[in-house]
Amino acid sequence: SDCDITLAHTKVFYNGKEKKPAVIVKNGQKLLEEGKDYTVIYKKNKKIGTAKAKITGIGNYEGIVKVPFIIALKKPVIADLTNYVDSVEVKWNAVVGAKGYCIYRKTGTEGKWKLVGKVTGNTITTWKDEEVKTGEKYSYKVCAYKGKHSSSKSKKEVIIIR
Repeated sequence: SDCDITLAHTKVFYNGKEKKPAVIVKNGQKLLEEGKDYTVIYKKNKKIGTAKAKITGIGNYEGIVKVPFIIALKKPVIADLTNYVDSVEVKWNAVVGAKGYCIYRKTGTEGKWKLVGKVTGNTITTWKDEEVKTGEKYSYKVCAYKGKHSSSKSKKEVIIIR
């Protein structure tokens, strides 16, 4: 009979180290044992992108199955929005592996999210929005990027310009 093969996590976050999500192999209700019933080899499991777990049956089990999983950048967390006389400073926490950040803004409650800023470098974690008007409400989100890969956008943070 066919075995059911799953990974404990199909998306893991980049930290510069090898990622090895646990493999769960079942034959019906029976949980199989790594090393006794199968072996696991991980491929491309250190960099951002798609990695694979290669599961090979041994003993009473045979066959090879490759199960993909994603290694992604963590999404940034906005740490602070500071209201200055004619600007808003957005601060966020650095994301391991990021090569830069994109800043998105929405004006009011009906506005659409727009890319308003981009910074290059992992250690630059502030950006100043100088296109703000007194009395207006602005929402911000930040995402991290590295090459063609980008994180999910942060949770939005809102500020009303005084």
